[in-house]
Amino acid sequence: MKLGKFITLEKATKSVDAIRLGIDNSIDATKAVDAVVIDNLVALCENVVDPISEELGVEVPFNSMFRSPILNKKLKGAKNSSHIKGEAVDVDLDGKNLKHNNATLFLWIRKNIKFDQLIYEFGDDNSPSWIHVSFSKKRNRGQVLRALRNSEGITKYILI
Repeated sequence: MKLGKFITLEKATKSVDAIRLGIDNSIDATKAVDAVVIDNLVALCENVVDPISEELGVEVPFNSMFRSPILNKKLKGAKNSSHIKGEAVDVDLDGKNLKHNNATLFLWIRKNIKFDQLIYEFGDDNSPSWIHVSFSKKRNRGQVLRALRNSEGITKYILI
């Protein structure tokens, strides 16, 4: 099932972490709750993933899109994570020979994409380790954050 121009449902639910942990991360389109998630994934692809892919000239490299509640808990994701609802993607371009790297793509998204949250995930002052982008059909706050981890391993988000 295609969610957008570039991403299929199979790709959106594929997770190296789920495979490693033996967790089923699939979606059943016949279940009402999963149909809502699929609808959210379609909106995410149309409004975020497809435009980024078009800017890059290739399918956007991402390391996480949909996460089942069980997988999200194992990965210590936020309890109300947008990934569970099919509203978020984590993009990582570093190490790829593309038009952008994580730093320049972060700035491009901020300027060109409508989003709920755009998070500069960890990294350093020059580049994030990856970029979290969420899109909601209900509300898009345009909130831009930076995730920082302290010496005790606790993540803090600051508005930027």
